Amino acid sequence: MARGFSRLDPATAAYYAEARVTLSRLEAAPPPFDSEQASLLASAALREAGGREAAVAADAAGSRALEALLPYAPPEDVLEFAGVVLNGDALADVATR
Repeated sequence: MARGFSRLDPATAAYYAEARVTLSRLEAAPPPFDSEQASLLASAALREAGGREAAVAADAAGSRALEALLPYAPPEDVLEFAGVVLNGDALADVATR
C-alpha cells in the first residue's frame, strides 16, 4: 500500500492508511450503515495516537485519516484528542507543519 507523503513512522502511517481503507469499506457497504463499527474504528484511531497526537494531526497522511474518522468518533474522545492537540506547545507544532 502506498504511504504517500508522511513523516510518521512506517507502522503508524500504515495503521492510519488501513483505518481510512476500512472506513471507506464501511461507508461503501450496502445499507444500513454500521455507525457503531465506524465509531469503534474512530475511537481506536484516536487512542492509537496517544502520546503522538500532535505528530499525527500535523502529518499529511495522519491528518487525512483523522479528517475522515473524526465525524464518527464519540464526542468525549474528540474532546480529549483536541485538548491535547490544542495545548500550547502541541498547537504550535501542528500549526507550523
